[in-house]
Amino acid sequence: MPKTAREVALEVVHRVNKTGSYANLLLPKRLQQSNLDKRDRAFTTELTYGTLRARGTLDWIIKLYSKQPIKKIPDLVLDLLRMSVYQIIFMDVPDYAAVNEAVVISKKYFHPGIAKFVNGLLRNIVRKKDKIPWPKKDKDPAKYISIMHFHPLWMVKMWIDEFGVDETEALCIADNRPPKLTIRVNILKSTPEVLADKLRQEGWLVEPGRYLKEALLIKDVGDITQLPQFKEGYFYVQDESSMLISHVVDPQPGETILDIAAAPGGKTTHMAELMQNKGQIISVDINPNRVNLLKQNIQRMGASIAIAVKADATKLKP
Repeated sequence: MPKTAREVALEVVHRVNKTGSYANLLLPKRLQQSNLDKRDRAFTTELTYGTLRARGTLDWIIKLYSKQPIKKIPDLVLDLLRMSVYQIIFMDVPDYAAVNEAVVISKKYFHPGIAKFVNGLLRNIVRKKDKIPWPKKDKDPAKYISIMHFHPLWMVKMWIDEFGVDETEALCIADNRPPKLTIRVNILKSTPEVLADKLRQEGWLVEPGRYLKEALLIKDVGDITQLPQFKEGYFYVQDESSMLISHVVDPQPGETILDIAAAPGGKTTHMAELMQNKGQIISVDINPNRVNLLKQNIQRMGASIAIAVKADATKLKP
């Protein structure tokens, strides 16, 4: 039986939280495999990314109203609760729909006691959602910004020390705005002008990047990873700010580069292009799944000077 929109979202959210998978790679693949229509795909996308982005805030709300300590709630159940609370508090979804669908999923995947727990907790949150004791900015600005704008408390405190309260809040608000899809043209295989023209011929709206000539902004986004140009390594989906890091490093042809925490391979493959595929890049990551993804992207992008290594960078020896 095909999975519902919420089940697909739950699968992706759980894999990201449990294994460190990349949502931006996993979600399009699962949507492609599903039978969901355009509307349900949009709902699944918003629910998945919203739940992941607001995880800290959702956990804070769950802790307020759950009689069971959050650490004792099974991981998959907790992810279902996070998704449901996100719908209740942050999405234009009827409360009864969020609760009822969560109960349906609970009965399908868990024992009756879990379904009863999920139902009771979510109904409690629905009853009290207008009385949630949100942090006050004047009393605890760091906690307020963290909870209201979905950023880790340690990061908010660090930014407040550096930039002040108002600047930090503005930074968090801007950070939450959905970015435009940006791709990096593989200059070993094409040029920005040639690839942009090709994509436009296929109906894509393409603009030059803001800072780098190899960056292209894509509008009216579909699943761009299904294009043959993606599969053949003519471009890599990467934010322009991430591309800038490779230019700051300024790798030169013939040099040896060590890339730590390298997966999924954006900076590794970019540096290989800037080095004209001359020299060596040793790309290290500790997670075996990420190393496999790193190897796939190295091969797809034709970065022949890069080697993917599974290792703990804190234990590397000279």
